[in-house]
Amino acid sequence: MKTKAIGSPGGLTHRCVVLGQNFAIRELLHVLGFTFTSIDVVEAVGDIDHLPEAVRPDVLLVTDSIAGGLSRLKLETAKAKLMPRAIICLTNGVDAQTEVTLRAVGLSFLGTAETFFSHADSVLKCSVRRRTGSPTPPCDAQNAPTDARSHLAQSVQGRLHKSTRSFQRMGFRLIPQTVAVLAVVLMRLIELAVGLVVSALVLLPVYLVLLVRYLVAGIPVFFPRTIVGHGNPVTIRAFNRCGPLQNLPLFAELITGRLALVGTAIADWDARPVTPMQGYIRRIKPGIFSLWQVRRASRIAHEGREIVEWEYVFKKGLVYDLLLLLRGIPGLVYGAGGQSPSPVLRLLDLDIANLTMADAIQRIKQAACGDRPCSVFFVNPDCLNKMATDRDYFHILQQADYVLPDGIGLTLAGKLLQTPLKENINGTDMMPFLCKMAASRGYSLFMLGGRSGVAAQAARRLSERYQVSIAGTAHGYFDRFKESQQVIDQINRSGADILLVGLGAPEQEKWIMRHRHRLAPRVLMGVGGLFDFYSGNIKRAPVWMREIGLEWVYRILQEPGRMWRRYVLGNPLFLYRVARWRFFPIRNQHE
Repeated sequence: MKTKAIGSPGGLTHRCVVLGQNFAIRELLHVLGFTFTSIDVVEAVGDIDHLPEAVRPDVLLVTDSIAGGLSRLKLETAKAKLMPRAIICLTNGVDAQTEVTLRAVGLSFLGTAETFFSHADSVLKCSVRRRTGSPTPPCDAQNAPTDARSHLAQSVQGRLHKSTRSFQRMGFRLIPQTVAVLAVVLMRLIELAVGLVVSALVLLPVYLVLLVRYLVAGIPVFFPRTIVGHGNPVTIRAFNRCGPLQNLPLFAELITGRLALVGTAIADWDARPVTPMQGYIRRIKPGIFSLWQVRRASRIAHEGREIVEWEYVFKKGLVYDLLLLLRGIPGLVYGAGGQSPSPVLRLLDLDIANLTMADAIQRIKQAACGDRPCSVFFVNPDCLNKMATDRDYFHILQQADYVLPDGIGLTLAGKLLQTPLKENINGTDMMPFLCKMAASRGYSLFMLGGRSGVAAQAARRLSERYQVSIAGTAHGYFDRFKESQQVIDQINRSGADILLVGLGAPEQEKWIMRHRHRLAPRVLMGVGGLFDFYSGNIKRAPVWMREIGLEWVYRILQEPGRMWRRYVLGNPLFLYRVARWRFFPIRNQHE
């Protein structure tokens, strides 16, 4: 444990407690020395009890070099012991799930050490201001408010350290700051260029047409909209009754600087108090393109808006923003285009439940405590191609309690039929939500399918990660006619509430419906190759490929011999069938 205390004028003291290994935070201490007159360093959460009695710290700064590694439990323990006014967490990278759990503690800043060094002054100013107890606007890494006392303390510290600062340490801090400034300037130039070009070539001609419409018909050209802009209400304008072109005036706001080209999603202003998570998001300027918009267009924004926005704030940067801009282009094809989704997507004479992921989990939760078996099946373009030629499979899907849409092909089909999907609800994306729900309700799962040992391996991983109870597992290589009763007895003896069957379509659906009244679990789900993904045998496509609807390309690259026919031939065939069914319907084609 290390304590650093430097007096300051008028008895002013700003205290910071740093959790991390001394060897890993030397440069960090140097930066903190310009703001804090008292810095305590502890290497483990347990060492907090040995700190000298003092006022609660202004800032608790936790790094991923903390003994035993960074975790939500350590953050919450340190928060409970110290009761800091603000918490800053620095990590060089965590997975999406860990990131979400860390945010839930209530942080004033979460990011990499490099990002913190680039904007340390403004981040720390916002954090130190909280000491007064007065309302503080959201911390903006580039436009943080000034605090006279904080500025005075920093000036004193600067003079005290000026003689001992080495050129190397100054460079360590200045290099990321310089890069950050250059990135901001470059992005601003790009925004100005895009704003001027779109305004001159598209916005102005449309405006002139709408102006003529106003003079003739009296229809106003614009309608106002008050949105959240940098934490404050900002009024922008959109074209009135102009369909897909109504948001063109947003590009003019790139010139004024009130909107960014890429940022957080544009949200209507709400004067009610915001949560720490919302306040953290609001410090970023809203953009015409956003990660939330991209995920919504591809129907994979299952985590909800706030979580997606937090992910963007954590990853934001020049390169990431430019790549996000490119990923937003396919959304122009996949987007709903202002159409309203209906509760059911009727496709090829099959009713597909048009639900969000949250709605689907809620239905499964209700079914798990019901008094009869509930069948839940997923259909993708390959399934619907098989359904078109397999009469039994078609009737089984018709009898299912819920048929859920899986894949970008169904998103395109919904757009073609003017019945946009709410979300792409595939089994692989559903599994974490299903496990969390089951763990919270005390439900157990039985996993049937895959090669020998695959289901058991997937079960171990899911149990470790989500603390869900796995009642049992069994491989899928058994004789469907001679050995099914043995498998059913094993499932029923396990006491499982939810049965996941991964035998491949349509075998799994046929097996479930053939034996559903002899199966004890209340929820019976066909999950295809899900166990291969969660056992680690097959890798899932990167998120960016899923965002632009190219997961099928990744699957072809993984298994070209098996998958090329399904996607290269199957996807066009599916869209052809949808178009023929839409424009040249044949009644009772499955009868």
